[in-house]
Amino acid sequence: MRLLVTGITGFLGRRLLSVAESDSRALRIVGVGRNQELLDACANNHAADAMHQIDLASSEAYGRLIEALATSAIHTFVHLAALLTSHEEDSSRAPELYGANTAGTLRTWTAIAATPAELRPRRFVLASSVLVYGWPHIDPVSEGQATDPRDNYGMSKLGAEAYSVYMASRLGVELVILRLGYVYGPGDDSGKAVERFLRRAAHGQDLVVSAPPGTFRDYVFVDDVVRCVLECLDPDIVRQGIVNVSSGASTTPLELAEAARATTGSSSPLIERPGRTSATTEGYGCTLMDSTLGAALFGPWTSLHDGLATTVRVMRHA
Repeated sequence: MRLLVTGITGFLGRRLLSVAESDSRALRIVGVGRNQELLDACANNHAADAMHQIDLASSEAYGRLIEALATSAIHTFVHLAALLTSHEEDSSRAPELYGANTAGTLRTWTAIAATPAELRPRRFVLASSVLVYGWPHIDPVSEGQATDPRDNYGMSKLGAEAYSVYMASRLGVELVILRLGYVYGPGDDSGKAVERFLRRAAHGQDLVVSAPPGTFRDYVFVDDVVRCVLECLDPDIVRQGIVNVSSGASTTPLELAEAARATTGSSSPLIERPGRTSATTEGYGCTLMDSTLGAALFGPWTSLHDGLATTVRVMRHA
């Protein structure tokens, strides 16, 4: 069973490739990414079939994707590639977000449309985001709730969803949209809160909590996301539609810092310096998703305690 996975060199893509190596279905991964050095590293994985250097935001992506699709019989197209910016950069990098996330998804679908019907993937799995719902949502939002993104990233992901729905219907490709919470776990070197707190705690450094009061995140462990993606290969398990993929639990920055300290056995000082909010940042990202459907399909979610413990074990081994 061959999968074409965009964003293979990213945090989530690399973890999926690692897990696919031991999957009983003998999966073969055709990867798409921008960084040739990282692609070469991915090619050493036993599940790797071929790696293609393609920037989905470029005009050349269309032709390169057609080549990748034509050379392998792809069962499922897994679209993980995305540009994620900080909230501070959201406005200034809006064109980049649109180019990578919305237009990049458009290019993948136009390449699929140009591929002979017998070579088209049967399924398309799109990694979307909790931010398509907007914020704040203290009460859990379900898959049927209206979307109302309040930043350019959320808009760019909602655009990717809308175009995918249109093209999947037109081409007869089964579509599964996974709306992901805040993904964390082994291999994340982005400097986001979880990775930052764990590394600082492991070195006994100060843990500074500077988020405005009331801030929280709905975290999801990376291996849970990978498990969901792989389960989506089987239409008997996961039908077409939208599924929230998250823990369904809110975690404040203070709770996260305390958990990082406890998990690492650290005595790092915990310093609270609450930041200020503005009209554009108040409640940013504070949205809790109802993950009941996902749990019914994929099984129980990994607790924050267990996810952090696994991340620390891998971090120390590395």
